[in-house]
Amino acid sequence: MAQAQAEIVALVTARQERRAAFLAARGWRVVIQARREQPLWPQGFDPLHVRRLTATDILHTRWLKVGHATATIEVLDREALTAGTLAHPLFAGIDMLTLTGLPVAPTIQTTTEGVALRAPGLTATFQHPTIECRLEEQLLLIHC
Repeated sequence: MAQAQAEIVALVTARQERRAAFLAARGWRVVIQARREQPLWPQGFDPLHVRRLTATDILHTRWLKVGHATATIEVLDREALTAGTLAHPLFAGIDMLTLTGLPVAPTIQTTTEGVALRAPGLTATFQHPTIECRLEEQLLLIHC
């Protein structure tokens, strides 16, 4: 029993450390916050390359595609952290998607379909997003 408890503590600690390391990555950070009434939904991901870090947080380490009626976000060959609900971290809707450690600032371009966002490993399109850029923090915050 003591060994099982020690292993659980070690697993929880390892997950906390992995999450902290992801969030502490140097470089640009992109945070995409879904509007409460319109969560993001998984459209594809590599199930062999996901790590559950908390009850609501999943670290995708290879590929992830999420979206809803007015947004599509795809992440390839870089890590992305999704925050879902307690009901299910993916399949009950995703509230937030975070990318860290981007070597350069993402590019934002207005198109006839809305706004396109590009960065190494990230492609996204949005209709009517609210975008906030905090240069001093190297943070791009998008509400969609």
